[in-house]
Amino acid sequence: QSLIAGTSGRQSASLIRAVSPTIRQRDEGFAREVKMISGAFDLSKPTNIVLGSELSRQLGARVGSKINLLALSGGSDVDLISNNRLFTVVGIFTCGYAEINNTFSFISLEAGEQYLGEDISKLYSLKLQKSEKDAYVIYQLQQSFPDIQAQSWREYNRSFFGALRIEKNILMML
Repeated sequence: QSLIAGTSGRQSASLIRAVSPTIRQRDEGFAREVKMISGAFDLSKPTNIVLGSELSRQLGARVGSKINLLALSGGSDVDLISNNRLFTVVGIFTCGYAEINNTFSFISLEAGEQYLGEDISKLYSLKLQKSEKDAYVIYQLQQSFPDIQAQSWREYNRSFFGALRIEKNILMML
């Protein structure tokens, strides 16, 4: 999590996601859902950042703008508050979820370790061709790696599915 400041002085909260610079080439689903509306998804330099469309609007940032990550929730090996985390906006994306457009920003894995810390907890994801096999894959992972903490997409998105269930029930009552 970060507080981002644009050069115009506007600030906004953001969820920073450090990803592989080649994620759009290697992950069809990511490339399909994360649509670039300006610039490019180019994380080849550690100072490049890609912002969600609403986040960029809130900051008054566009491609080429400089932004600063003011405050971070990171590892113990980095300063949480700093003025020297300058990034250049190289792209602006949109997807089907307003919350992601409002808060997400992407940086490279290299920048993530540099600015968020090497000891920050990392979350790795596996995409399955058959998503209904999630329980089997988790079982296999836990058998092979007993210390691993694995979580299904169903569990990870439990609150989202709960909200959908409530919305469905209310619509049925109406």
